[in-house]
Amino acid sequence: MAPRRKRDKLMEWLRGFFPSMKTGQQHYTGPGGFFNNAEGFILNDPIMTSVHVDNTTVINMQGAVTQIMDLLSRHIIRGAAYDSSARTPPPRCHPDTRLKLIARITAWFEGRVLLKLLLWITGPAGVGKSAVVQTFAEYLNKSGLLGESIFISRPNKRNNPHGVFITIAYQLATRIEAYRDYVVEKISRDPESLSGNMQTQFTTFIIEPFVEKKIGVGGKRWGILLDGRTLVQV
Repeated sequence: MAPRRKRDKLMEWLRGFFPSMKTGQQHYTGPGGFFNNAEGFILNDPIMTSVHVDNTTVINMQGAVTQIMDLLSRHIIRGAAYDSSARTPPPRCHPDTRLKLIARITAWFEGRVLLKLLLWITGPAGVGKSAVVQTFAEYLNKSGLLGESIFISRPNKRNNPHGVFITIAYQLATRIEAYRDYVVEKISRDPESLSGNMQTQFTTFIIEPFVEKKIGVGGKRWGILLDGRTLVQV
């Protein structure tokens, strides 16, 4: 499938949640827009999402937290993180290469350029898209801003669609206390939410907490990277 058709298919899916979306590159319109306080997606085959998160603390029973996090961990895509030993050695940009592209992505993430909610990076197979995402993931990690990274691999069977949003939820829950509390409460009340399809999981782990409950208003910015989206087995 051509990159433009893939992008259009994804946008059609997203418009099911956000009917007002007209293009794949909307400008941020302030509070109440697409993902309240979200800074956007980068779809490369990666999808990069940035969200603001505050430091709100909600007290939960530690036993419940441990049980729910353990339950989540059973559904994640293992070996897909940027620093996973299963990907050693990962692809990286060679020193002093791709500097302008990395700088543009960094400026986008930090809000130093006109914000677009979706940025799609395309190119032929083998052109180095995964290396760019790997390099940016390492930058975000050093900056303390990496929420999650998932590198899909069909040959290594890291392409189960059921695990994509659960993996994102698991990692965000380890970093963001308010989001962790939401996930623990949600799954405690409805354990079957882990069995939903991708659209249901997107609603459960992204739309409801960040749009409806407004978790993260005015707080820290996190990057979520998904590389190789088109390799997800659906």
